[in-house]
Amino acid sequence: MSNSNRFAVLAQLGGGMPPPKKPKVDALFGGKYSGHQLGQMRKKLTELYPDHPHNKRASPEMEGRALKGLGKALGNKSYVDAGRKLQYGNLSPEELLLKHPSAFLRQYTIRAGFLQQPDDSLRSKNAKTGFNETATASKKFHLVASKSSKSIGIPSVEKDTIFDVSSGWTHKRKQDFNLVQISRKKDVEKVFGADKVQFGPEIEGGFLPMVQSKFGTLTSTPSNKNVKAFKRGELGLGSLKQPSNPVFTTELTGCSIVRLKNSVAHIRPGDAGGEALQSSFTPGQSYGRKDYLDADNSFVMLRKKPDGRTKLYYQTHHYDESSRSGSRYLEPPKK
Repeated sequence: MSNSNRFAVLAQLGGGMPPPKKPKVDALFGGKYSGHQLGQMRKKLTELYPDHPHNKRASPEMEGRALKGLGKALGNKSYVDAGRKLQYGNLSPEELLLKHPSAFLRQYTIRAGFLQQPDDSLRSKNAKTGFNETATASKKFHLVASKSSKSIGIPSVEKDTIFDVSSGWTHKRKQDFNLVQISRKKDVEKVFGADKVQFGPEIEGGFLPMVQSKFGTLTSTPSNKNVKAFKRGELGLGSLKQPSNPVFTTELTGCSIVRLKNSVAHIRPGDAGGEALQSSFTPGQSYGRKDYLDADNSFVMLRKKPDGRTKLYYQTHHYDESSRSGSRYLEPPKK
């Protein structure tokens, strides 16, 4: 396919940019971008329609990925959006959450208020272990939606946009979901009404339960000595499988997700609060209250990337009823 036709396709998908009279990247963008940027654009255009032996067209997913990359190089949101639609526009919300978490969190608001049973350990002097949950690499979940409206949040998220922190772009919000454990299905029906909610197909992922810190700050590595039932709550890094098995945890309202040497943990702070707890860890080791300080709560999920690093995906829900999404890596402790 000629460069001219390639640009015609890009114009159609990307929002109206006319094909150039001279079918060269330099003729269209010359003077506006550096040589390195022009090289990257040529590369993306080549990826869009590679020369196959039998002149077969690239798959929609490949085309979408290339068009998305071109849009990012240009800073053109319409190209990026068109590329994403080609790449994974046919996926269900459940498939999108499992395969492309960042894309899901840009389009859907999600809460995780029904992943763990309530804990009475802070109110009971005799409680020794706190939560009654155990970390596991495999558990069943549902995405639950309202039958009558977009929102099924606790409380609801009313604004119709989600701000993507990584790109600085705002995206239209499609729907609101609650991620729930299958074992808590009756709790959801009791809160919202069995006739008012719709449960999606089962999805599978790891589960990281919340555990309770015994102290305001931790002066040593988390263990059963300073965190209640820590060993039962930590999840080994081997349980973070890429790409089909992410790890879910209950939403954060002051807690920290912590990357340890060979595991991850979800720790709730003591009386000193979330900022004090997070100060116990080295920079980059945790995602905690300091990272969502102006938010009411934060949804998080984890996944191991192909290079072995642990990536955390988040969506924060704010007091002004807005939402933001993003991602970051969790690094092992530096001491």
